[in-house]
Amino acid sequence: MRHKLRIKLDAAARVIDFYRRHPDDAAAVQAARERLQALLARVSAMILSQQASQDEMRVAMAEREAAGEEMAGHITHLARLTAAIATAVERPELRLSPRPAHERKGTVLARAREALMRGEDHRELLVEYGMPPALLAQLADAIARYQAAEERRARCSDLSLRATATFVAAAQEAHGTILHLDALNRMQFADDLERLMAWHQAATLRWNEREAVGR
Repeated sequence: MRHKLRIKLDAAARVIDFYRRHPDDAAAVQAARERLQALLARVSAMILSQQASQDEMRVAMAEREAAGEEMAGHITHLARLTAAIATAVERPELRLSPRPAHERKGTVLARAREALMRGEDHRELLVEYGMPPALLAQLADAIARYQAAEERRARCSDLSLRATATFVAAAQEAHGTILHLDALNRMQFADDLERLMAWHQAATLRWNEREAVGR
């Protein structure tokens, strides 16, 4: 969570604590306090979901990396074999596209699909020249695992974006609610300097501190 959002949510937690120590039965105050509590509960739930999503994203990225390395290995074997056969039988169309010098993440998947399609188109010839019959099935399985891992990573990334939007909205609403309470308390505590100072300490945004939401 961005620091400026956490600062505003930390203030909301302190305001709730202020009203535990200084109860106020006014309807407007009670409604504002309930809004703050609901906002912090929503943020806490989203933080847990975001943490779980980030853990899953790391697992998905590791699985995608492993599947990508496996695909690259199968492609290398197929590229060498098809190049040798292309030369032996004078069929240049068997050759696979060369690997780029700096391969991007999406390129290996495209090359794997091309290699699988080329292999399926010429399976009998490749098997005749010694290709292990299971090689194409292994490549297809690696492609499927790569795609599944990438889809999981993308879903986790979307959840992270939604979490950020939730934090932004909650921080803005919390700040607006605190401003409302500040206007009320400046009137109510105008003759109670001690309580007014306690309110200021709770409601003031502490830009130079890093406190956990909910403390």
